[in-house]
Order: sequence, then structure tokens, then C-alpha cells
Amino acid sequence: MSNCTSHVSTGCDSLHYSPLQFDAKAQLQQTTTYLVTHGTKRTHRIDISGNDDFADQAIANSWDGNGSASTPYIIEGLNITVTVISPIQIVNTTVHFEVRGCLAVGGPTGILLQNVTNAKVWNNTILNSVSCGLFVAESYGVLVANNTVHGISEAASQGLYSHTSEFCEFSKQHYLECEWMGYSCRLLA
Repeated sequence: MSNCTSHVSTGCDSLHYSPLQFDAKAQLQQTTTYLVTHGTKRTHRIDISGNDDFADQAIANSWDGNGSASTPYIIEGLNITVTVISPIQIVNTTVHFEVRGCLAVGGPTGILLQNVTNAKVWNNTILNSVSCGLFVAESYGVLVANNTVHGISEAASQGLYSHTSEFCEFSKQHYLECEWMGYSCRLLA
């Protein structure tokens, strides 16, 4: 069981763990209760494949931004609960976007990013996924910060798994009750 906070890690060069300095379970309960009752809009899962699909969904869902560096798309304040599929899955994009302040519950992976650039994922709560809270694969220049991952249940589960991604930063993550480890990084030569 992993109850630790990761601090700045760029790529897989360094990773430091320190014990939590607060009552993590009480903080998680308080945050989750707030998100469910006040801070999030219950919605369907997000499944984006490509820049054009991102633009279409941004219009359909009234998300702020246009995907530029100065005005990224903003996916914010959503409560997505699923069982079989990932609550948030974004693949094959180069637009600028942020996922922030969301509650992602269930699925094999809470938030999955694959082959993306220019992404920021921060201040989210991911609960009760099966194998991984956050999965970043084959991506470049992604910032993942200050997320809380809790209750990842599979025997070989991870709070955050980075696979063949470069120039990504993972900082101030909170992993609670992840059965195997908090963070795992794999690079292929």
C-alpha cells in the first residue's frame, strides 16, 4: 500500500517521496464531499481522439478556450463516474488543454493521456480505478500536478504510470491506498 506524495520529477530522472504531512484520508473525504455536492457538474465520460474531435467537443460542451498556448481548452469541475471504461481519455492531440478540478471515479484508468502534447492535468481527484489513477503514454511536455489518487485496487496497480513519455513533469501527487506503488515510469531505449 502506498501512502506517499511525489515531488517534482521531470521525465524519469528523479523522484522523491516524503510522508504526508496532513491527515490524508480526512482531507480526501472533505475534498470528495465538496466536489460531489458543490464543485462538480455530473457528466458523461470524456473520450477525445485528435484535434478536430477536441474542437468539436469543446463547442458541444461549452468548454472555455480555443486550444492555443494563450487560451487552452479548459475541462473543469466535472464529476465523471463510470464502471468499464476510463472517465477521461484524451489521445492523439497537439492542442493546448487543461483538465482541472474534476472528480473521476471508476474505470480501468481514471485519466488516460496517450500521444498528447501541451497538456496540464492538475487538482483532480481520481477514485476507485482498477489498474491506474493517471496514465501518461507516448506523450511530450505534459504537466501533472497536485492530483489525489485513492483506492486503486488491482494487485499490480499504480497511482501514476508514465510510459515512453518525454519532458513531462509530475509533481505534488497524493497516492492513497494504491495496492502496488504510487508512481512508475518506463522509457524504451
